[in-house]
Amino acid sequence: MYYQTNPTEVWRERHLALLREAEGPRFTRRLQRREAREQEFSKRDRGRTMRLLRRVIALWRETSISFFGA
Repeated sequence: MYYQTNPTEVWRERHLALLREAEGPRFTRRLQRREAREQEFSKRDRGRTMRLLRRVIALWRETSISFFGA
């Protein structure tokens, strides 16, 4: 029996196989980068970040106009 191969399907299957093969190391690098960012943030002054956030919230409350205001 003669079976015709579709070049597009063959290319897509190979492409998916390569993606699956590369996903392991890629996922590992992604996790390592995430851990590095989290460690960097933990080294920063979190108190400064919270003070800034509180200030932004306070300014937003001062400048916002209530929808149901009289």
